Amino acid sequence: HTQGTQGTCSASTSDASSIKIMTYNTFQIYCIPGVDKKTFKCQEAEARTERAKSFGEWFKGRDEDVVLLQELWSNHDVILAGMTAAGFCHYVMTEEQSGSGLAIFSKHPIAENSFKDWYDLFGGIRPEILNPESYIAAKGVLYARVMKNNQPINILNMHTNSDSIADKHDVRMQQFNIVKEVIDSKNISAEELVLMGGDMNEDKDCRLLKCDRQAKCENQTYYTDMLTALSAEEV
Repeated sequence: HTQGTQGTCSASTSDASSIKIMTYNTFQIYCIPGVDKKTFKCQEAEARTERAKSFGEWFKGRDEDVVLLQELWSNHDVILAGMTAAGFCHYVMTEEQSGSGLAIFSKHPIAENSFKDWYDLFGGIRPEILNPESYIAAKGVLYARVMKNNQPINILNMHTNSDSIADKHDVRMQQFNIVKEVIDSKNISAEELVLMGGDMNEDKDCRLLKCDRQAKCENQTYYTDMLTALSAEEV
């Protein structure tokens, strides 16, 4: 991941003692030749690039302090130029087609960053042969220590395993435990704010929402499992 500062930062419009964050899945997934797009959802390069070009204009003038991006696996330069031109001048982001797909853009300085991938032969979760997400991309959790008015805010952007091929709640629970380990390793003061976001792939509304398949849990159990593993509460 690359950290940098580019362009002119927009002034924050949020209250001095608060911070406003957006999480946004960019769907910048490149297509695999010969693989049906219904099996592996993706967008052709031309359409992806057109969407990427619109990011800067859409984010210009928005009042968020920090934006968390996921699935940034193509058009890195286009989105970097657009987001920094929109006033989110501080950033840490992946620059690889097969990297984490994660980025954090901020109107405030980033004092520190780190990244932990989910799958690692020498720590973390061992890759699974029958789980393509464990080896086709280096998904994980991206950490940034953002300084707003000289006050540190600890932000984590994660992208966990989806249910594309099967119910992977058990895998996600291992990943949430890794996030908690990352937080604990930072020795963050109890007085500092820790915020977590991203594409967590857990449906809070469970059976209350009907999509293209039946939810696999009841009474928000998967969602509450996640909060428990992260020692977190909803904000």
